[in-house]
Amino acid sequence: LLDGEVDYYVEDCVYHMQPGNILLIHHHDIHHMMLTLPSARYERVFCYFDESYLHRYSSAKTDLTLCFSRINNRQSHFLPTSLTEVRPFIQDLQKHSASEEYGSDLRYTQCFNEFLLFLNQRFLALQKENTPLTNSKENHVVRHAIHYIQDHLSEPVKVETLAKAQFISREHLTREFKRHTGFSPHAYIQKRKLLYAKERLLEGATITIACNDAGFTNYSHFIKAFKKEFELTPRQFQQQNL
Repeated sequence: LLDGEVDYYVEDCVYHMQPGNILLIHHHDIHHMMLTLPSARYERVFCYFDESYLHRYSSAKTDLTLCFSRINNRQSHFLPTSLTEVRPFIQDLQKHSASEEYGSDLRYTQCFNEFLLFLNQRFLALQKENTPLTNSKENHVVRHAIHYIQDHLSEPVKVETLAKAQFISREHLTREFKRHTGFSPHAYIQKRKLLYAKERLLEGATITIACNDAGFTNYSHFIKAFKKEFELTPRQFQQQNL
């Protein structure tokens, strides 16, 4: 985050972001952002890390994938970095990305790798200090519900079932779930199932098998929901990833 203040919802955690803070979000984690004040302005920068790139530039002594490690059953991590630390990397990457000068592509790669080193060094330092990689308090009701959903993706999952498993009312579960994830339980269940179906398609499953494996009982609904979520039909997604 370069400017403003926002709250990022990642699974059952809410991260309050201030300028300079970095949030490493695993691609399997459901997330979205909300402004602290609806009328407020903010500026952020996205970087997408390809796993094959990280492995290509890692070495025997330096594993660039460390900052994406699973810690306490989480793969998304908050780094309390400052704007003073982060801005020089962003400025150098933008400069070399826009340049047509000789060597600018190599300088861009060099800067990007230095940024990756910085992320991993901060990650390791926080771990050494036993500093939590989150600034959000865990809600056990929501965490239990998310674990249940993840363990039963191939089955129809009802909100009533999630509530009964914890001996609480549907209303209480819905209220807590929305407060800690930004999504209703029903919306989260559908997003999680669609992500699993997408993963199955990438593994080579047919559309019908992906639909069934993700617990969708209505094929037409699956096709419509997939297109709405990913802006591609399952068939188009398959063709794009051949």
